[in-house]
Amino acid sequence: MADDRADFGGARVVRTPHPVVYSSPARFIDAASVFLTVIDGASSGGVGSGTMPYEVEIKFRVANHDRLRELLAARPAACSQPVTQVDLYLNHPCRDFAETNEAFRIRQVGDQNQLTYKGPKLAGPAKTREEIEIPCAPGGPMFESLQALFLKLGFRPVHAVKKTRTSYHLDTGEGPVEISLDDVEGLGSFAEVEMIAENAADLPRLQAAVSLLAKSLELTEVEPRSYLRMCLERSETAP
Repeated sequence: MADDRADFGGARVVRTPHPVVYSSPARFIDAASVFLTVIDGASSGGVGSGTMPYEVEIKFRVANHDRLRELLAARPAACSQPVTQVDLYLNHPCRDFAETNEAFRIRQVGDQNQLTYKGPKLAGPAKTREEIEIPCAPGGPMFESLQALFLKLGFRPVHAVKKTRTSYHLDTGEGPVEISLDDVEGLGSFAEVEMIAENAADLPRLQAAVSLLAKSLELTEVEPRSYLRMCLERSETAP
């Protein structure tokens, strides 16, 4: 299997060019060590050098999705079927993601499973952060095995966020855009406008594109907090 090798901040990183599907936790560990292996000299922030994709996103609170659906229907936007997503967020055994502004989750979408790491938020009008996603083998048993694996490695469960999501996809001329209509359990209705930047040089252009599209969709009430943060704050204020 061909790979891509480079050095980042003293850390040598080996990346495979395509995602791998893992049939067991053991195979996940083996494949992950190939997908992203820090061989020596890893330092804080070493991988955050613009080589991994960046998520560029703005989240909005909405009363409901009716008006947004009307506006999207007038555009050449492809609509997916609604899906239920369960995101189990975990904290690192050696550092507090709440303090470092990072996030790590196991996501279940229907029968599909994936791991997602999100780096610290970067400056800009849209929420922008490095994102790494790794697809895993499908099925409920795999979702449970992934939880067990990371608990054994010392990760600690923080909270599970459950939502129903309907996604629209279109191209603004600046690149593909995903507009997600979310109904989050215990929180209400939201919309997210998201683009993916392949490198840091694209960030200002895509941040502007996301902001412009959101304005054209009459989205105005920006929600800067993550769903996880909102769920935790809700739990803290619950009687």
